[in-house]
Amino acid sequence: MDNNLYDSSIILPKDYIVYPGGVDLFGRTNIVNIKIRNVMTGEIENEQNSNLIVYRGRNWLLQRAYNAGFGSRAWQNMYITWFAVGTGGSVGGNPLSPSSPLLPNYQLNSHGSVDAGGNYITVDGKEYHKFDTGFPKFLHDTDITETVYGSSFTDYNGVTNPSDSVLIGLIRITISSEECNGGTLDTDYQDISEAGLFVSTSGSVGSPPTSLELFARVCFSTIRKSYERELVFSWYTYF
Repeated sequence: MDNNLYDSSIILPKDYIVYPGGVDLFGRTNIVNIKIRNVMTGEIENEQNSNLIVYRGRNWLLQRAYNAGFGSRAWQNMYITWFAVGTGGSVGGNPLSPSSPLLPNYQLNSHGSVDAGGNYITVDGKEYHKFDTGFPKFLHDTDITETVYGSSFTDYNGVTNPSDSVLIGLIRITISSEECNGGTLDTDYQDISEAGLFVSTSGSVGSPPTSLELFARVCFSTIRKSYERELVFSWYTYF
């Protein structure tokens, strides 16, 4: 795969905040960058939008922080483990008009498929893709340089700052040309317009979880995924 698919070059809005070290956060909100590579020509396009941690994801964070569940909703042992694409992220079927994720969302609007390869699981009839090896990564908010006491940390981008400034999580998911095409034929395709991160008790393909819960959702202009395209999702979460 072309290493350019992983570079940080991207045309940003005028008011986009670009932190040294290559972390791009729009007003310190949660951002998803999508790089789209045509495997036939090598051409690279970019999509980007903000993702939303939904109520269900916040509910999980509360349980995780206090190591305590409640009622039948005992999620304190779950962690962010899986990714999924969907086809229901546009407004009125307009592929260039993404909808906005909503706090009450508890699943993707129309869960998509992975179809091929060994990097996914199927739970309750829905397919979920694992993260790239070595992720998540922790990154600095390089605006924060002061700390009362503590160590320093050199992050994924080579930035060394006080450890207290490590407030950004990065997850990367690579979708190969064979994956998420709506089928396994060369003529198959899938119109992807939404994606989500999910929590569960296992991130292993060999030992899949029995249930997953939505943590965050993003919608974007529709990408027609076929065998001619590879996608890389870089999902930033600011804590």
